[in-house]
Amino acid sequence: MFDPAPIRIDTDAIAEALRSRYRWVKGNILFFVLLLTLSLAIAAGVHYLGKPRYKATSTFVLEEKSPTAGMAGIASQFGIDLGSLSGGTTGFFSGENISDIIKSSGVIQQVLLSDALDQQNTLADLYLESAGLRTKRGWNGRLTNFRFKTASAASNRQLFDTALLVITKQIREKDLQVEKTNRKGSIYSVSFTAENPALAAEMTQRLVAITAKLYVDIKTKNLTANIAKMEYKADSLRKLFGAKVSQAYSYQTMDANEAYTQNRIAADVSAGDKTVLFGLYAEVMKNLEVSRLMLVNQTPVIQVLDDPERPLQDIRLPLIKKLLYAVLLSLGVFLVIGAFSTRSRS
Repeated sequence: MFDPAPIRIDTDAIAEALRSRYRWVKGNILFFVLLLTLSLAIAAGVHYLGKPRYKATSTFVLEEKSPTAGMAGIASQFGIDLGSLSGGTTGFFSGENISDIIKSSGVIQQVLLSDALDQQNTLADLYLESAGLRTKRGWNGRLTNFRFKTASAASNRQLFDTALLVITKQIREKDLQVEKTNRKGSIYSVSFTAENPALAAEMTQRLVAITAKLYVDIKTKNLTANIAKMEYKADSLRKLFGAKVSQAYSYQTMDANEAYTQNRIAADVSAGDKTVLFGLYAEVMKNLEVSRLMLVNQTPVIQVLDDPERPLQDIRLPLIKKLLYAVLLSLGVFLVIGAFSTRSRS
């Protein structure tokens, strides 16, 4: 039978090691106090000298509508192709495309160049102030008095484009976050972080608003254009039909001479044209009404659920937590130094 050897624990060695570490700690308590003081000072300095960061979050729900829902059977009876009428844009904004649209340069720059609440600056000007880009090295002071609001002149165009490109890139990489709140749902969250709480809130709300408008415009653009063309065609046919009706009545004379059939022939030709125009007009109007119903069914809905809650809260780590982490870090560094010191002596 297997008989394991007994395990012997050298309690004397353990006790001596503990006493050695205790002596080292007792002899270097002043060093620990200095280390702790330095860590606390650094933590407090980082907190008070650092700039606040405010995060504004807006959530919205995307409701996709199928342009052919409930109408395919009816339309097929009249020989109407719903796919061709709708323009084939279904699914363009589905899935992760919403995130790409919000983060696109076109949407971000349109928001940045919109007027701020004070009507004296654009949001891009407020961002320059908030991000400290006016005094940042590398611009050689060219942004000190620069204003997007008045920088449309040709002399400032290069600086205008360069500054806008830099701001857009920084926003996309650092300040803007778009995500789904639920992987299987259709609720999206848009967050913007800035040192200016008003800027963060306005950027978030306007990004959602402009994206919603762009979404609806593109989803319904082709169908709206088709409806406009059919309305123009219907108006033209109606005018022609009215003219033919008037012409047909002009050929009808009282007590016409039976020997002369010229008026009767012209009247019959006019009546035939009138019938053809009426059939064409009826067909166009039928397609027009179906297209209008499709436009109602296809128009998507972006409903804002939550706007940024004001006043915005500073998202930086609270001072008490920074001080606590400083204490723990100081204690950890002190114990590690003590362990290496006592080991080297032994």
